[in-house]
Amino acid sequence: MSSARQEREAGFTLLELLVAMMLLAMLSLLLFGSLKFGRQVWSTAADGTIGTNAVRAFQNEIREDVARAYPVFIPDAVHPHVDFDGGPSQLMLLAPAHDASGGLERLVIGSDGDVTTIAGRRELANNAAATYVRSLKGVGGMRFNYFGQIKGEDVPAWHGEWRQQTRLPLLVRISAVAGKGVAWPTIVVSPRIAADPTCVYDAATGFCLGR
Repeated sequence: MSSARQEREAGFTLLELLVAMMLLAMLSLLLFGSLKFGRQVWSTAADGTIGTNAVRAFQNEIREDVARAYPVFIPDAVHPHVDFDGGPSQLMLLAPAHDASGGLERLVIGSDGDVTTIAGRRELANNAAATYVRSLKGVGGMRFNYFGQIKGEDVPAWHGEWRQQTRLPLLVRISAVAGKGVAWPTIVVSPRIAADPTCVYDAATGFCLGR
């Protein structure tokens, strides 16, 4: 066997080396592409989880605030009512303060079309500036409905407003329009307190006396 033939059998030709390098480059591209795609999927899933958790936490806060609504009675000479103003797109109520100080906080829950906000200030605060603010982007079109028996009704029903009533609604339904990738299930909350401590219950009507 000649020395030239032995050299050819012992190593690679330049063409074989180039082909091997090209195959290695293609495999590397496929591998890095798969890793990049995996990272993107992971990042998207993580962002979605974070967004879902944020919405769930915000909903839980709204649910707790409405459930703790405190029906302070305002004995107005013309329209006596509880301190609760429920509109179709905004809700204002009194609830225990978020700082756990034992006082009450006036909360306003609503949205401007893209941002939903819970803003609160102390009940007896002299200024109108909010001392507590929580916001959630990507959720707008807030809609409130109220279930209960208003003056003149024989049975409870759903209403688009609950204003200047002598008692809290039995249920509050909160819906919203969520942005892309954000889920906002409808919330239905029942306030826990039916009347303020100054109430003298009238068994015949189911209301406080004089209300």
